[in-house]
Amino acid sequence: KHFDWLKTELLTEVISDYRAGRRPASLRFWSAGCASGAEPYTIAICLAENSYRLRDWSLQILGTDISEEALHAAREGVFNARAIESVADKQRRRYFQRQNDGDSWLMRKAIKDQVEFKKHNLMQSLPESNFDCIFIRNVLIYFDRESKQVVINNLLNSLAVGGYLVVGPSEGVYDMLDPLHKISPFLYQKTKDIAPTASESVRRNT
Repeated sequence: KHFDWLKTELLTEVISDYRAGRRPASLRFWSAGCASGAEPYTIAICLAENSYRLRDWSLQILGTDISEEALHAAREGVFNARAIESVADKQRRRYFQRQNDGDSWLMRKAIKDQVEFKKHNLMQSLPESNFDCIFIRNVLIYFDRESKQVVINNLLNSLAVGGYLVVGPSEGVYDMLDPLHKISPFLYQKTKDIAPTASESVRRNT
């Protein structure tokens, strides 16, 4: 449902805003805690399937993780058959190349080239900002409550006004998202600038 929303509602909205002169022809996504890269690559496939609507757009997909091992696997772009069992046959043929072992699939270069991977600790602010959409799913379940708040503050600082935060069902942060407008259990929108918390201001100045 997260990616169905991306392919339909989000793209329809941003393209309409562009045609009305309310935004540039650009989209920026951040997959926070991307692990082996399945999420940012899925975002890339969603955009590829709408390439006719996004012709001449500037598209950026960033995947970050704290694990160098996970990032290495993500950059390789190889997935076993179980990992992509929910991928439709048509998409599998178009975006993956079956490997000689018969049980693994390599993401095609055109999709791999759409995603940039970087090492990043979510407890620290990301130098980049103004993302149109940030995904964080099945990541914060491993954080204590205080750490979750720090991460949420960092994510909101990197989210553009009007941008969307996509969260997983088990993150345990719903009461920390009050500055955002709730659209659905997994989708929140930043409708206005959010002043950094006192603790965040201290971290920025130290």
